[in-house]
Amino acid sequence: DFSDLNKLLDGLVVGVPDFTVEETVLFTELNAKFFNLTCSDLYVETIDYDHTTSNNNKYLDYAVEIIHVGISCSMIFEYDWGLFDGSGTVDINAPENDVLINLTFKSPSGFQRTPPNEVEVAICLAYFEISEISVEDILPDILIDIFKGLITNAVEKLLADVACDTLKGLIEDLNEIVTEASTELLLWEDHQMSDPLKKENELNLPVGTALIDFTSNSSGYYTTLFANAVDELNDLLGSTPPGGDMEINTIIRNLGLLDDDGWYVMKPSNSTNGTVYEVENDSLKSTVSWTEIRVNGLDTFTDIDIMVPIGKQTLLNEFRLKKLDLEVDLTINMQPSMTDSSIIAETKNHEVIEQITLKIGTEKAAFTIATFIGIDINKLGETALGPFLFKDQIISCFLSLVESFEITQLAMSLGEILEPTIKGFISDGIDGIVNDVVKAIFTMYEDSLLDALIGIFDTTFREELSMLIRDYDDKDCIEPRLRDDMIYIDARDLLLVPNEAKLIGGSATSPYGDIPPLIKGFLDDSLLSNDQSTGEPKINELIIEPLTKVQSGVPGTLKFDGSFFNITEKLDMGSVSLELQLALFDAKISNLHSLALPLELAEPNRSSPYQTDYKMTIGAHSKPLKISTRVLIAIKGNGLDMRNDMAIEFEIDSAPMLASFLLKVQEEAFLRIPLAQINNPYCWIAMIPSPKLDDQGIRVDSNSDITAALSNFDINVARIKLNATCVECTSPGMEILAETWSTDEATEDATESGNYVLNRLALILLESGFVQVQIDKILNEARSECPLYTKPEEKEEIKYEELPEVEITDETTMFIVTILAVFFGAASMIISLLKFLGWAVKKNRTRWLKTLSYHDVFVIHMNQRREQQDEKRLSDSTRSMI
Repeated sequence: DFSDLNKLLDGLVVGVPDFTVEETVLFTELNAKFFNLTCSDLYVETIDYDHTTSNNNKYLDYAVEIIHVGISCSMIFEYDWGLFDGSGTVDINAPENDVLINLTFKSPSGFQRTPPNEVEVAICLAYFEISEISVEDILPDILIDIFKGLITNAVEKLLADVACDTLKGLIEDLNEIVTEASTELLLWEDHQMSDPLKKENELNLPVGTALIDFTSNSSGYYTTLFANAVDELNDLLGSTPPGGDMEINTIIRNLGLLDDDGWYVMKPSNSTNGTVYEVENDSLKSTVSWTEIRVNGLDTFTDIDIMVPIGKQTLLNEFRLKKLDLEVDLTINMQPSMTDSSIIAETKNHEVIEQITLKIGTEKAAFTIATFIGIDINKLGETALGPFLFKDQIISCFLSLVESFEITQLAMSLGEILEPTIKGFISDGIDGIVNDVVKAIFTMYEDSLLDALIGIFDTTFREELSMLIRDYDDKDCIEPRLRDDMIYIDARDLLLVPNEAKLIGGSATSPYGDIPPLIKGFLDDSLLSNDQSTGEPKINELIIEPLTKVQSGVPGTLKFDGSFFNITEKLDMGSVSLELQLALFDAKISNLHSLALPLELAEPNRSSPYQTDYKMTIGAHSKPLKISTRVLIAIKGNGLDMRNDMAIEFEIDSAPMLASFLLKVQEEAFLRIPLAQINNPYCWIAMIPSPKLDDQGIRVDSNSDITAALSNFDINVARIKLNATCVECTSPGMEILAETWSTDEATEDATESGNYVLNRLALILLESGFVQVQIDKILNEARSECPLYTKPEEKEEIKYEELPEVEITDETTMFIVTILAVFFGAASMIISLLKFLGWAVKKNRTRWLKTLSYHDVFVIHMNQRREQQDEKRLSDSTRSMI
């Protein structure tokens, strides 16, 4: 199907050169001149094509056969034949003609080593056969048939010559392109990659300028901060959960850069129409422009190692991708050429527009990017944080600190390149030809283009990219304006995007930039949201499991081996002399990776602009939080040798917790904190005004403004179970005590008592004033520790007078230990006695029941059941008096 090609040919009128015929006819010379020869009604029935390589891959032969080319021509003639002369017109029709052309592309060393540098026409054969000819009836009858024969032979040869000459002319243009391409491509054949340290080695700094050294501690905390940040960033981006994908791939998808099918889409800017190629020769005018470029595979990272120092100011970044696919939507506009030298005399100006898609890809891709970043350490330390909170100027603000920036190396390595294809031609015939041409080009240029692409990437593209990044330095880096009506930071405007802030009373103007909400959103999505594969918050797997595994070797577990409480006392009471020991050791907390929703971190509160809420639930997902320790109680002396070593474990099921903090952070202090102090926690705390305290650290004015406080705290436990096991118990009652603690009744009692204690503790924390006193002390101490508020030479240690304390003497300690020992000893004895009595009663009851008849046993059973129902009914309908 070549309908589009025939549409382009429709209406074309091709001019053919004038010619003459001289022939002796019946002993008389016949001279005929033919001029104004034009041909039209062009069409093509089909085209055959094929390409093969030969001569050790040095030659590529491309054969094209145009079959059944239709054409009609007309001309004016003048003749002189003895006594006869005159002029007239001739019309001819040649509906079935063939044209064969064979091109040979030649490479000096083979296409795997060098691109073709020459293309020649090996064969061009054109067969035109005129089937109809009409001559104006002005010739003598005897001359008409002879005249037609002469015209037929002459025109068939002329059309064949014109066809081949036209094609050879196009091939000459193609040969120039091939030669120029070969010359350009050979320039990259032995390309040496750029030295990534060249810029650093040739650096010549102005006097007094000091740059951050990423390789040593000479730059102070900046080097440490950078190293820690890079380690954390690499760990975060490169982490891969079991059965999941690398975190960097998840982040790229969550950023919204890719469409639903994973494609990154680019369109031409408004300032350009996307034109990439435009040419006009003697027969055709063509324009090629791109309308959309799509890249797939940007979320298939398999390895990442970023910002690795290879020099004092040079950082290396390495990326590996599983695949990289490229699709380019092209618009091809073709119409006949109407230049002065064109062979086309007339045209209906038919325009053919093809919308096609070029597809190419590689199964693997690796990139190495080396960058020189010279950051002025003095300028960095003096710069305020505020301008860096706006993402549209963060690059320009960063570059304003950079004394020099350059991409010093840009290397790429591609795996097997997939054969390119082109789809979308309306005509199947053109589609087939173009794809075959693309295959031929791929055969000849694959290796050369890859070498050139690597070289261009490391030179032209690298330099352009460096310049593009440096141009950001010309953009403004503006400090945010302080608001007259606000003294303190509004947490809603700081942490939420405008539309969310507005819903809970914020100004929705992003006065503190869009970076803080972006960071909070990133943390919420990356850590606090549920992982679809596990149904648990991602923080369990990404943060808690690896951190706890480093400490204990077990994910979600913290171990504290050894004794953390151990006291031994001697008790002398007349003739009684005892040695008492109480020890706690080998503590362990398990299932810390059991957090569940709701899970909130610094969530702005609807009712207060300065309050943030923190929510979490621990002990969920069938993983109760377990807190265990070993307890040793030993009593020795006066013939007594009791040693009870028990393992005690508390299981806490589903414990939701809520805490709210009131923090009044000064807006000006926050926005203008120098970057040199952002690692100083005291400078962050000092942004909160501190109250005036007396010598004991108590507020002088109890009615003064509260600027930081624990405003709410609540915890509730669904179930607390106590598991106890005797590791080595000499008291028989201790094993019975351990069994009793593990019963369902004990669990209910422990849950009720535990919640009561926790609620009382929360109430004490909120109302006792103890926590507030500690917070007030921290606020005061922070200002003395931050150099922005107190110069180092003026710093004085803050000391507070101690409050009266309850004195705990050795006698008190011994008394406590004695009480505990006596309690456990008594409990052991009582439980043993109760168990013995229960066993005896049960044995006697069993013996008595065996003496009764079946009827008597049934009556007793029914009476017991009725009594239980009456007791239950009474319990449900009455209340306790106490």
